[in-house]
Amino acid sequence: MCETDTVQTPATFLLLGPPGVRSGSGVRLLRGRRQNLLYAMLALGAGTPIATDDLLEALWQDHPPSGPGGALQSQVSRLRAFLGGSIASGVGTYALATTAAEVDVHRFEDLVRVSRQLLDAGVTALARQRVGAALSLWRGTPFPELAGVEFAEAETARLDELRLEALVVRAQADLMLGRASLAAISLRSLTLAYPLREDLWAMLVRALYAAGRTAEALAAYRSARHLLLSELGLEPGPHLRELEIAVLRHDPSLAPPGHPCAAHAQVFATACGPPPRLVTRDAAVRAFLDRVRARLPGYDPGHAEGAGIVRLVELLEGDPLRIELAAAQLPRRSVQELVDLHERAGGPLPVRRD
Repeated sequence: MCETDTVQTPATFLLLGPPGVRSGSGVRLLRGRRQNLLYAMLALGAGTPIATDDLLEALWQDHPPSGPGGALQSQVSRLRAFLGGSIASGVGTYALATTAAEVDVHRFEDLVRVSRQLLDAGVTALARQRVGAALSLWRGTPFPELAGVEFAEAETARLDELRLEALVVRAQADLMLGRASLAAISLRSLTLAYPLREDLWAMLVRALYAAGRTAEALAAYRSARHLLLSELGLEPGPHLRELEIAVLRHDPSLAPPGHPCAAHAQVFATACGPPPRLVTRDAAVRAFLDRVRARLPGYDPGHAEGAGIVRLVELLEGDPLRIELAAAQLPRRSVQELVDLHERAGGPLPVRRD
């Protein structure tokens, strides 16, 4: 049975893009290099006290102000006013009074870690949902005003590596869920960004082959080999070479595993019977209706629309995130429009913003 997930509240303290905070009035952005630096250090600490000496050294480096204590206190007061409190002071320390769950960086780290664990355990649809949620936290380049600051550049490099891991998990999940064309699109971009990563080329070859594009899969292998020879003077490693042979032989081992929700197909097919109203026995249909009714109380599909819902959740393959995105489109789009769009696209439903 496919797993579902509750919608989490958005992070409050934002670093994965222009720094700021999310509140009831929306997102407010922080200005000023020292304010950015102070906020970054406190938010990354997420409740951990940070020594004033460390803050002073980071904010002023080799040019401390004449009154360092007062200067730091002034910066903290400004940031506290922007945050509406949230900064706790101790003996020679300051801390952001929050938990890691409220800081987008830490939430991103947790979601990527969990998504990898879920994928390795074979819980593919939920892994895809979690890693999608992780990547959605990114709003731009982290620490945009802190170029040249050593700790910010080191943290940016670490987060970029973690984001790459998230993109790899997403592509692997898409491939395992039978969305080979979608995985190939992502992997083409990744091989352009990281042309010497043989593992990414191998995934692209697999995705193209699984999408029925054997000639393109072999062309991708040749591109990888040419790059490795021209840049490093090396032949591809044994894994990539063996993968080319497997493609040429149409090796059955290249076929991705079946979708974990495939066993629900019979339930989907019988969820809407002769009665004029939809019978919501299946978890995926029930999840779709629950999400629609949370926004549209009293929503009661008739027989024809109920049949469309059954077809729609079948196309969505029981993926909780995709079900939620589809439900959010009603009533701007009808169920039949969503079915038609998804049948044409063969991938995640496009999001319409009116």
